[in-house]
Amino acid sequence: LKSCLGRDAGQAPTTLDVGCGVANSLAVAADHGFAAEGIEVNAHAVNLARGMGRAVNFPGEPTRAERFDAVTMWETLEHISDPLAALQDAHARLLPDGLLALSVPNLNAPDIRSMRGDSLQIHGGPAWPGHINLWTPDTLALLLRRAGFEPLHMSGQFSTNLEELL
Repeated sequence: LKSCLGRDAGQAPTTLDVGCGVANSLAVAADHGFAAEGIEVNAHAVNLARGMGRAVNFPGEPTRAERFDAVTMWETLEHISDPLAALQDAHARLLPDGLLALSVPNLNAPDIRSMRGDSLQIHGGPAWPGHINLWTPDTLALLLRRAGFEPLHMSGQFSTNLEELL
């Protein structure tokens, strides 16, 4: 991966995880040779992450790197009130030829289609706020293009939790 990102030998690729929670993703990225940073809105999560020595900032705080080889948003975009602005910010934070990787719930998933508002993917369950944005692969690709990205790969996964469907 380092050579794919155009890094010199010995220079770690950089990654920024937006919506990183307690930053477990940063620990995994660091284990794979990345200089990893995160952004999180939840003060409790930021304090826990910082207590574990992870480089996590609140939105608006400066990061160590100005631009990154990769930006990730794992199950984050569906919680953001202005997803286009968030993606445009991610685009601005990427180095040329940088990579955005993200995951979101798929509106075409059978449990969402059949259960609608009763689906945990919609209302979030007892411990989490609901999702305010949902996409199909086609609508997500449209949003990504509006933000300046060209999708390279999309995979639509569907829930197979029969207990939840029943």
